[in-house]
Amino acid sequence: MAITILTGAGASKPFGFPTTNEFFASEAGKRLAGNLLFTEMKQHLKVNTLDVEVVLQLLDPIADFFSTDQGKFLFDGVMKNWESRKNNWVGSIQNSIKEIQNLCFQSYGDEDLDDDLVQELYLPLLEVCGWKSRILPIFTTNYDPVTDVIGEIAHRMEVNFCDGFTSLGTWEPKTYRKFNQGILAYRLHGSMCWTKRGKSIRNTRDYHLRMGGRVEHLIIYPGFKGNPDKDEEEVFINTHQALRRRLRTTKMLVVIGFSFRDPHLNEIFHHAMTKNPDLHLLIALPKIPDDPEVGIPLLKHDFKNRVIHLPHKFGDKELINNIKGFKTKLRL
Repeated sequence: MAITILTGAGASKPFGFPTTNEFFASEAGKRLAGNLLFTEMKQHLKVNTLDVEVVLQLLDPIADFFSTDQGKFLFDGVMKNWESRKNNWVGSIQNSIKEIQNLCFQSYGDEDLDDDLVQELYLPLLEVCGWKSRILPIFTTNYDPVTDVIGEIAHRMEVNFCDGFTSLGTWEPKTYRKFNQGILAYRLHGSMCWTKRGKSIRNTRDYHLRMGGRVEHLIIYPGFKGNPDKDEEEVFINTHQALRRRLRTTKMLVVIGFSFRDPHLNEIFHHAMTKNPDLHLLIALPKIPDDPEVGIPLLKHDFKNRVIHLPHKFGDKELINNIKGFKTKLRL
């Protein structure tokens, strides 16, 4: 596997989808981030910046419990004891979750995506990475509609595309093994159009928020920021294990708009760089964030010339030229 692509929030930013910082910088985001509940979570998690996925990972199980008869019984008792406290944040958990979910779908569930702009920005990247002549794995931490649009572009250009779902939208990872050319898309954090009912996982291609009922959205935020390889959700186990597997033979990992704040993914990259001496990381970010949680400095320190920072945003022509240059240098 010569080349693999991984995209983060910065790769979806040109299409109007906010990064995590921009998400919380919006008026609604500021209101959420400024309340007492978020302050308590920052202290508990010992972080300066709250990731919306981490927030919902922490709060969703609590809200689910409070919705049961046992939870309502306990919650009523807790609230009675807390009513006299000035700083009562327990009672705001359920409303905060609803606000965050609504804000997520308002921010990332835009189905009026400019398909032409997606093609304009992605096509040069796909072509320089040889999507028509080889298998090109694309991993993403984004759960917006961009991946589906890439699939539509591939279909129009008669290039194979697989995202792990059948034509009927049913999760079937065996479909990844059907092709020897084209795009294999892996959504590491799920998608706003993925749903789960019992053990059935489907890609609905519908990005509207579903509230209540027995169908739940299958996004990372009901899950984890820990170790997805050990979680009970098979679809997340599969995609993360696929990333480990692909990096064993990849010579060039092109990372676009990903800030390396996810400790589990950082561990995967570090392990892959250690075990695969041919692996090079090309990291496209306008600048490396000055944040102790970012894993890029450690990777650069430990693997020196094999970790290359390209100070470009997605869509810059110079970015494609640099990728082409490193592709030639590595004889790919």
